[in-house]
Parts: sequence; structure tokens; C-alpha cells
Amino acid sequence: MTAAVTEQDPRCRRIIFAAGSGDLARMRAAEAVGFRYVLDVDLGREELSLFVAEPAWVTHTDMDLDRVPGS
Repeated sequence: MTAAVTEQDPRCRRIIFAAGSGDLARMRAAEAVGFRYVLDVDLGREELSLFVAEPAWVTHTDMDLDRVPGS
């Protein structure tokens, strides 16, 4: 699902998906295809749960915390 987006735009950093906060079936489906839960937002008339999918290059952490990137 998200692979098609990142194949078309390799610079895409994140894909956002929103589900109704009580819609457990959609929430589980999103997690099953690689989205992770981020937060709930209240829009006044409805509350949504936001999920994100990010490529590995975005979430990669350089464990050399004493080095400034680019130096």
C-alpha cells in the first residue's frame, strides 16, 4: 500500500492515515499494513486517530550521538 507511494516519490517522508477514533477495524488494518498510531485529534464534530507510515531512511537513528551529522 505505502510502497506504491514511496516508489512514485522516493523523497516522500511520511504518509498519514486517519480513522475514526472508535473504528477499531480500520485502526487494526492500518497497523497491519505498516502504519503506526501517532495521536488522536478532536475536530469538534468528530475525533480521529492519526497513523503514519515512514520509510526506514526517515526513522533510522544514528547511534553515534557524540558526532554532529555532516561533520
